[in-house]
Amino acid sequence: MQQEFFGGSWTQKKLQCLSKYLAAYTKILKRNPKGAYFRISYVDAFAGTGQMPSSEMPLLELLPEMGEGLDEYRKGSVTRALEIEPGFDQYIFIERDKKRSEELHAIRAGFPQKRITIATADANDYLRGWCKAFNARTSRAVLFP
Repeated sequence: MQQEFFGGSWTQKKLQCLSKYLAAYTKILKRNPKGAYFRISYVDAFAGTGQMPSSEMPLLELLPEMGEGLDEYRKGSVTRALEIEPGFDQYIFIERDKKRSEELHAIRAGFPQKRITIATADANDYLRGWCKAFNARTSRAVLFP
């Protein structure tokens, strides 16, 4: 299932900022002796399909070099978070739509070394339970809404 078109240039800016922030966050916590104590999680509350939809681009047939950066451009928050090194100890992707959730399972297969939970659920309901179980003494998390 392809996700409907959303966002605009601000979406790309937001995703670029997210990538930079996550890279800095994990680097700081993993390299700092006090931070390395914590187990860190990345939670994406509205994960979607893991990538931005591609639009119909007839020019790509005429100018294939235009598509060289398309894969990088299409990466959504899920894929960007999974590619960050050093990585998180745990990833939680919440997606209410079953078909989109199935696409997340396919992405998970590409990252077998990562600990990934995919919750097909309402984000508000899931996060209430997750927050109650969260241990702030031993854990830290980034929650991307």
